[in-house]
Amino acid sequence: MKKISLFCRFDDGGFSPMLENNNSSFELILKAIEKAGYKPGEDVWIAIDCAASQFYNEKKKLYKLKSAKKQYSSDELIDYWLKLVSKYPIISIEDGLADERLGRMDCFHCCY
Repeated sequence: MKKISLFCRFDDGGFSPMLENNNSSFELILKAIEKAGYKPGEDVWIAIDCAASQFYNEKKKLYKLKSAKKQYSSDELIDYWLKLVSKYPIISIEDGLADERLGRMDCFHCCY
């Protein structure tokens, strides 16, 4: 694996590297898991804290993901999370929607 120089933000104990997009972050995590000698989705799973309230626009009722350069409705954002779950070994998504929209998460279940 090539060495990558990262500028990182840390919040609530989380690791937030400043990468090109969300997929780049997951790919980096997968490489690190494998380099450590583990199998993603068997030995190690990924949990994410999205902090969706931080990128929710109350006036527009939309979520703006800078890395995706797109805005999402609650349903579209749930679809986005589901696509990530189908592609990566994500076992937990915390704060997937803004606090006032959490009722929509009732349709969002993933089990392993």
